[in-house]
Amino acid sequence: MRFAVGARLGPYVITGILGKGGMGEVYRARDTRLGREVALKVLPEQLAEDPVAFSRFEREAQAVAALSHPNILAIHEFGHADSIAYVVMELLEGATLRERLNSGALPARKAIEYAVQVAAALAAAHAKGIVHRDLKPENIFITTDGSVKLLDFGLAVQRESNLLKARSSDSPTLAHETSGGAILGTVGYMAPEQVRGETADHRSDIFAFGCVLLEMLTGKPAFLRSTPAEIMTAVLRDEPTAITGAPIEAAPGIEHIVRHCLEKNPEERFQSARDLAFDLQALLSGSARLASASGVALRYSAPKPVLRARLAWALGFLVALVVIFGALKYWPRATPAPPPPMVSEIVPPEGVQFGALAVSPDGHRLAYVGWKNGGDQLWVRSLDALASRPLEGTANAAFPFWSPDSTQIGFFADGRLKTIPASGGPVQVLADAPVPRGGTWSEDGTILFAPGYDLPLYRVPASGGAAEPVTQLDPTRLEISHRWPSFLPGGRKFLYYVYSSSQDNAGIYAGSLDGKTHRLLVRSGYAAAYAAPGYLVFTREKTLFAQTFDPESLQLAGKPVILADGLGVNELEYAHFSVPLSGGVLAYRRGGSFLGSELRWFARDGQPEATVAATDRYWSMRVSPDGKFVAVEIQDLRTHANNIWLISLETSARRRLTLGAQESVSPQWSPDGRLIAYSMRQESQHYWLYDRPASGEGQEELLLKSEGDAFAQDWSRDGRFLVYVVLDAAGKRGGRIWLLPMQGEHKPFPLAQATGDAAYPRFSPDGRWLAYRSNESGQNEIYVVPAQSAEGKWQVSVGGGDWPVWRADGKELYYISPDSRLMAVPIRPGATFAFGAPQPLFLTNILKGLGSRYAASPDGRRLLFLVGKQEDPAPLTLVVNWLSALKK
Repeated sequence: MRFAVGARLGPYVITGILGKGGMGEVYRARDTRLGREVALKVLPEQLAEDPVAFSRFEREAQAVAALSHPNILAIHEFGHADSIAYVVMELLEGATLRERLNSGALPARKAIEYAVQVAAALAAAHAKGIVHRDLKPENIFITTDGSVKLLDFGLAVQRESNLLKARSSDSPTLAHETSGGAILGTVGYMAPEQVRGETADHRSDIFAFGCVLLEMLTGKPAFLRSTPAEIMTAVLRDEPTAITGAPIEAAPGIEHIVRHCLEKNPEERFQSARDLAFDLQALLSGSARLASASGVALRYSAPKPVLRARLAWALGFLVALVVIFGALKYWPRATPAPPPPMVSEIVPPEGVQFGALAVSPDGHRLAYVGWKNGGDQLWVRSLDALASRPLEGTANAAFPFWSPDSTQIGFFADGRLKTIPASGGPVQVLADAPVPRGGTWSEDGTILFAPGYDLPLYRVPASGGAAEPVTQLDPTRLEISHRWPSFLPGGRKFLYYVYSSSQDNAGIYAGSLDGKTHRLLVRSGYAAAYAAPGYLVFTREKTLFAQTFDPESLQLAGKPVILADGLGVNELEYAHFSVPLSGGVLAYRRGGSFLGSELRWFARDGQPEATVAATDRYWSMRVSPDGKFVAVEIQDLRTHANNIWLISLETSARRRLTLGAQESVSPQWSPDGRLIAYSMRQESQHYWLYDRPASGEGQEELLLKSEGDAFAQDWSRDGRFLVYVVLDAAGKRGGRIWLLPMQGEHKPFPLAQATGDAAYPRFSPDGRWLAYRSNESGQNEIYVVPAQSAEGKWQVSVGGGDWPVWRADGKELYYISPDSRLMAVPIRPGATFAFGAPQPLFLTNILKGLGSRYAASPDGRRLLFLVGKQEDPAPLTLVVNWLSALKK
């Protein structure tokens, strides 16, 4: 290592070493001018001392730097300081293809995805007259987001023969002098003309590409022999040793492409990397599967010699002219057939799971929520590219939707409706949306959105302003909420889902901004969207349909046609599909549907222990003071209503506590375990506070009437106060914390210190403190205040937090971080509040949403969680020209 950490080379400070070889050492460095991290390659002294070689190297570096292609390593600068030559490049995180291949062959689809990107890089370079000449797995880098970067493009070759001789022992690149010149390349990846010492051109790169592609598919080199001499002989004379086998056959059509790349004669290979990339992309997009389904198998075969090929082409051209002339003269004119559907699959970046998705109105990009390491974030991907990129500032994102011009994305996060430029940039907050259920954006700049799980739809200008209701819930039809809005053409009418406890009234409706339209279109559907020139695309259960639809008269015609089955539907009845108004592109995801949740104990280190009860639609829950029972909400799938049940933590036996037809939620035990307070929905659609004996004997007692929705949250340990959260009737605030005295006049009062969207208040076991969550800082954090005083307030979470829970002895306060980790804050009980730094315990699979989702055993050694269960998710399916299948 020539430079120690901290050494300076020009404006760059060395921070570590990344690797070394025949062409120099590569360091990690910091650019002190721009404050960015870079990779800095220090070139060998022989190169810097040879003026001819140095000049040639500099020219090639400048040529490669001018390529500016996403799949080619970017060169920022070529420098010379203190007789030391260096190249400054972008810093990559990930691994080389060689490192990936050390564990064996890649899945066929993954190999083809990488191959498409490599071919695109080669095509860009070849168009500029630059040939790599040393393509191999060591020079292909796979970044952490799945993108491919080609390394040493033009830098590892075109070197003077004396330099090659001097450094051949330090590099895997073979170099020999021959009468025809130097043999440049790596044994096993050189084309036959390179082995013979002849001039290598762009078709030599295509041969090396074939070797790499074959190795990705099989895990074995194309020409595996014992010695370099035997390998070079095999390259000249033999067929690849691993050209057949199950890994190749798993991707129909790929064998023909590989063979075409590996032709011995350069004239018989692919003649351009662009054509190669096109064929690979067609294979990736499902062309082979579609063609086979119609009885036409894709064929790739080596072309005949040039003269015969030209004669065949000329003859075919003459025949085509005759046919075309006859068709124009004698045949009637016909409408050209629409292009066939093109089906492809999109896989998320490594370590990311797909969430809600939205195709841009122009059909060129996909926005989706990506779940990674327990956290949600907004990602964007061009549909003609293979890589996605996350958008900064979109943590906890949900339910994205596009602006009509495809430049902005609306989404929900931290209890608010927000927008962000699709290319990234500042986030704008538009309105409160405490429990969102989707949004849509019209051409006149109106955003229609569902701010709550039990609210109607609201509208707000995309430029900012006050939100106001558009629809009204009809209690006579048992409507619970309006959600998943989607504008029709013109932006005055829209589609939306009515969530109702009556199956006769639940379904897809058409509405209008003036409030005059409320028409049922499809009964029991989950979500719908319009696709030009005249189709309603909608879901029913897990099946996706399309039906002829007139957006003006709001009339359906004909019979619905099934587009896909097994569609993914989450716990909020959000269906994973998207189609823009213009039609043309359809995206959907099979699998990943919500199956319910289970109550399960976990050890403090995250190891799963006993399951309390079988999978069901469990929601909010609280453990009894004696630790023997858990009160839990269970949703009735017939009525969509939740009711409170008691489950024994010892025997798993359960019984229903609330027996009425109205929904009952958010159970809270009294300190002595005799009563359970809860919230029950009224005919007015608002939730009021009640309690009833935990034994089930006797009737419920009304504790509080509320103009908004009042949700019970906790009972103080001395029994004097019930703390609850009120959602404003207009849904404009996420929550306000109130305390209801359980003695005397029962006159409630607000917790003055809790500002912003406040929720989940929890009394400490000694009754001195109250922990809660609020977004007053711009993101959800956990705060602690005195329970009966306005003096003092502490933020105990770091970097975001939700769902606070106290340990029974008061020595720890738990919360869930944005990446779904369970955090523990040490607490020192006493007259003054003292706490330590949060400590991560383990990554959870907690079921997120309203209510309490976990509890701690009295000693803190075990934790009871509501854990979501879902089907295994499938890749995203993208269908281009899907309407042509309907027209047939």
